[in-house]
Amino acid sequence: MFKAALISTLTLMSVTVWRTVQAEDLGVREIGAFECNSKTAFSVAVDSTERLVATGGGDNQITLWDLLSSRQLRQWKPSDAAVIDMVFKPDSHAIASVSYPRQLTLYDTRADKQLWTTECLTAPTRVAFSRDGTRIAVGSSYGKATVYDAKTGKLLFQARHPSPSSNAVGFSADGRWLYLAGNPKHNQTGPSVIVRCDAMTGEVEGIVGNHTTPITRIALSPGGSRLVTIDRTGICRIWDQKTNRLIQSWNLELANANNFQFADPETVIVGGRGQLAIVRVGNDSPTFVDSAGGVNHVSVLPRRGVILSAVGKTLRTFRFDKSKINAHAIAIPRSEAKSPKENDVALDPSDNQPPDGIRFDGLMSSEMLSQLIGQPLAIKLKSGRFIVKVQLDELQFDRKQNGLKFIKYRSDTGRTSTVKVSDLFCFWVRERRFD
Repeated sequence: MFKAALISTLTLMSVTVWRTVQAEDLGVREIGAFECNSKTAFSVAVDSTERLVATGGGDNQITLWDLLSSRQLRQWKPSDAAVIDMVFKPDSHAIASVSYPRQLTLYDTRADKQLWTTECLTAPTRVAFSRDGTRIAVGSSYGKATVYDAKTGKLLFQARHPSPSSNAVGFSADGRWLYLAGNPKHNQTGPSVIVRCDAMTGEVEGIVGNHTTPITRIALSPGGSRLVTIDRTGICRIWDQKTNRLIQSWNLELANANNFQFADPETVIVGGRGQLAIVRVGNDSPTFVDSAGGVNHVSVLPRRGVILSAVGKTLRTFRFDKSKINAHAIAIPRSEAKSPKENDVALDPSDNQPPDGIRFDGLMSSEMLSQLIGQPLAIKLKSGRFIVKVQLDELQFDRKQNGLKFIKYRSDTGRTSTVKVSDLFCFWVRERRFD
């Protein structure tokens, strides 16, 4: 049995107010699992028919599977080192893969033969095909991105961006642009940029945007209108490819969140340590599904409504109902009108007599107020600053004015502080908003 948590996130620093939703309510359920590698699987690739699945990893081999029957079809060894990443050629049975120390290989799964192999300039970390299948881009944490001819394996060019490394790469849908991550040197921290290069020459055309830490993955939506990036700390961002505008950003706070895939132009599924995160444009609230282990790679089969998750040596399969996910993945909600329950006070805003002598967010009873104490609290001040990751400690009222005057809160370390209500724009206690 696995669980899902809906996280309502304000994207400033690390703002998180959450509530839990059952996985069944989200339409996400596991439908199967099998051992796909003798050692840890680092990469999963799916062909355009969503029938063939390839897995590769620490056993130095790639294995081809029939997804519907979980039957092994082929197995080959591109090199004597671990398979780091791989991808199917669009509308083809050929697979491009990269392995340490510098190997790039193209293999025809239908003919069951290796077409060519070549040595990369630096150790590869990511591989991507152009949409027409004529070019292969290779990213590296140790050097600049490179592009190869898919027919011969010949090096065409090295991208001319000034950044020391570019471990994430992706082609635009029209084949005009190559997107890559401009990162610091390997294992160094620091800001990174999303670079757009001419896909035919490698010349830099411009900068799309940036992250404060190294970018680990880049992908484009099926139609090519959206670009998604994720960095080492779990910040996930979606950009408009035409205008370079940042559409939305989420702080997933998800360890090892270095792989993801679009389910559709609006929905992205991210894999991390112990969880899958599902984010959707227009919603502040990712959906988290327990994956019972570190997710090394995620592949999405949108037509089948299936998520493939490589966890250790196992390939796990989840069925998802996108309409249910979208219904639950909503922003931090305002207070909703509810039918009075047996122990609730029926409140009528038109009645200006405050229950128990207290006026608060419309009208609330003192019993209802006391239930808020000790709950997770998030505050937005009129200055725009947020106060987060604290608990409500006390509500202090002005009896003469018959209203709330101060909010006292407690941090994780036990320190208490007080804020004036007159300085507030709004605040949340769990999922309920007060203005």
